[in-house]
Amino acid sequence: MDIRSIDGSRRHVSLEAMPALGEVLTPGELRVALLVAEGATNNEVAASLFLSRRTVESHLLCVYRKLGIRSRSQLARLVAIAARDPSEARAVV
Repeated sequence: MDIRSIDGSRRHVSLEAMPALGEVLTPGELRVALLVAEGATNNEVAASLFLSRRTVESHLLCVYRKLGIRSRSQLARLVAIAARDPSEARAVV
């Protein structure tokens, strides 16, 4: 799937690149999670993915609940782990 980064450039992100997270999250939740993990605000994510801010907030609440986390910093750490070592991320998720 292609997503537009905060700087406007397009990036291709595949669920295969984040298998542990892709097994738990929907494609929409994963797109939101990846942008938030990169440091995007809810408004920036909404603009980038052509969603409302409320939809982004809803996706984030589901992501937090599914992954058992409570903050953006925990999400960023988990995404970094998943990118580095998917097997380690599976143990966390």
